[in-house]
Amino acid sequence: PRIVVEGVAIRGGEMDFSDRKINPAYRAKMVGITGKVAKMSSMEMKGGEVNLIGSLDSAAPFEMTGTINPLAKDMLVDIKFDFRNMDLSPLTPYSSRYLGYKIAKGKLGLALKYKILGKKLDSENKVICDQLTLGEEVESPDAIGIPVGFALALLTDRNGVIDLDVPVSGTLDDPEFSLGRIIWKVIVNILVKAVTSPFNLIASLFGGGEDISFASFEPATAAISPTEAGRIDKLVKAMEERPALKVEVRGYVDVEEDKLALRAQRFEKKLKAEKVRLMVEKGQAAVKVDEAVYTPEERPALIAGAFEREKIPRPASDTRKTTPEEMEHLLLTNTLITDGDLRDLAGQRARAVVDYINAAKKIDPARVFLAEADGLEPKVREGMPKRAVDFVLK
Repeated sequence: PRIVVEGVAIRGGEMDFSDRKINPAYRAKMVGITGKVAKMSSMEMKGGEVNLIGSLDSAAPFEMTGTINPLAKDMLVDIKFDFRNMDLSPLTPYSSRYLGYKIAKGKLGLALKYKILGKKLDSENKVICDQLTLGEEVESPDAIGIPVGFALALLTDRNGVIDLDVPVSGTLDDPEFSLGRIIWKVIVNILVKAVTSPFNLIASLFGGGEDISFASFEPATAAISPTEAGRIDKLVKAMEERPALKVEVRGYVDVEEDKLALRAQRFEKKLKAEKVRLMVEKGQAAVKVDEAVYTPEERPALIAGAFEREKIPRPASDTRKTTPEEMEHLLLTNTLITDGDLRDLAGQRARAVVDYINAAKKIDPARVFLAEADGLEPKVREGMPKRAVDFVLK
């Protein structure tokens, strides 16, 4: 049919909404709906300008602007919908069913953009929750079954705000298409991603980049390199922006690499100790062992001196003179590195990171926990070396 609507004016309109699929049922009432929709025609593709204002239960104002023409052959909708200051506690029926928690308090803001041409929908849904606080836990067979409090802590910034972008698209004539169901599915996916991959979520919130779920170390050392310091700084920044988060720090070693490096490290210390001993014998001023320096020419004599003091047993049948290379090999192979030594190194690494984080004085030390590792080596993870400190967010 040929239909022309010259315009629609609304003054003091009201709209009741009830969702009885939820128990208890959710009900909302929009009041004070005022505004207009300009001319629409079934013979034209252009839409009529929409300008409406109103509020939810007299407290949460909304505004709808854009164009719409439901009369055209190919339905046209291009609408912006801004909604502010809605109390979240009335949404407890939904949170109880799908999250397993009541909502104690909070405010909701929405900035929605919807485009429909024919049957094709594209939408942007910006959801802002302010001071969302969960109430008591509720038994629900439909709850998503994840630590919801942890997920919200990952999403809530230092001002108590959760800011989500939820794009949705689809075809309206698809019998399975449900806008509410899709939006909920996207939000659930965000919550699940927050719990299962918290560092990936944090990285995406702060512009992506390197993995900040660990800090790596050179063999046999607990010194934090400038590169790893930058990685830890990003973790501190993320925790500064997410004040409800806590972090557990666990240190690990690469058993083979660190054991070899510790042997070499202790061997060098023996040579330096021998250098200091000779300096004292010659009446020279003594220095700390770690500060002692020797030349390549002095090295064979230092090896021989250290070898003599170690009293390493040699085969009785071996009457030939032991070379410096053989002495070095025997000194190294007879330097015992125990699991306790490796555990100490892992602990030193974890302590170094905790001290570095606390020294920044950007987050409360009560949020940083030095945790016991569940073994000498970490579980294999892509991109993370074994000689590292692992972070676990809580």
